[in-house]
Amino acid sequence: MGAESNDGEVAAWTIYNSPDGVERLVKLFPECMPSGQAYALAVLCRLDKAAFQSLTNSFCRENGDIRVASGCSGWAETRTELLRQMKLSKSALAFHPSRPPRRYSSMSFRGDQRDVYELIAKSDEFVVCVDGAKAGTSAFATGDPNPVTKS
Repeated sequence: MGAESNDGEVAAWTIYNSPDGVERLVKLFPECMPSGQAYALAVLCRLDKAAFQSLTNSFCRENGDIRVASGCSGWAETRTELLRQMKLSKSALAFHPSRPPRRYSSMSFRGDQRDVYELIAKSDEFVVCVDGAKAGTSAFATGDPNPVTKS
């Protein structure tokens, strides 16, 4: 038994598994709230070390700690320590691409009841975030627990 993954974790895992994950994360990064930036960096740490490194300075220049969680425990972490933890393969705060997120219930979008895992299983290019001119956003980018997607 474990905690369910939040929408940010689902989005991070989905983007990690997309063919243009690095480009999408770098593009989304400046539009993200601090927690979304942390998810982007955690994924980039595994996908592309140069892209990860190119964004760490701007992330650390901002004020404020980042709220993190592992299982049912949550706390605030400094940005510098969070980046350090992301680099450690055994850290609970690192992104682990071999472990898909846990979701016992379907992911609920406004006006849409789709089971994200069912869609991912049917398509290897399922997109949680819609790129482009504000066509859609996700919890990953905005911190919104009820992301909006548009077809």
